Amino acid sequence: MSQTSLIFICILVQLYAPLLLNKFEGAKIIFNSLLLILLLASLFNLMAGIEMAFNWNPFSEVDSSLIAKGSSSHGGKGSFVVFAIQFWPYIMMGLSIYFIFHCIRIFKEYSR
Repeated sequence: MSQTSLIFICILVQLYAPLLLNKFEGAKIIFNSLLLILLLASLFNLMAGIEMAFNWNPFSEVDSSLIAKGSSSHGGKGSFVVFAIQFWPYIMMGLSIYFIFHCIRIFKEYSR
């Protein structure tokens, strides 16, 4: 399994695990297991984001006119996609730090 596939799976875990945490709040073993899985997925994405930040240049071989054309597509909404692609490692690290912080906070709150 490639690193890209693992990053995608961990992003899905980060987005859907909080929904499952709400459903299994009463079952302590399942809740703690899901919390641990979310924490591990967030840590993996944080490390992957740090690794990607050092050599991330997605538009190095693309003509600037194509980037401008993509940015102006869909009524100017394409610029948000270009922006997200350009800063993807930092977005991924920010989301991971957010989820790590909340996992630790929730674990401390429910372990009492």
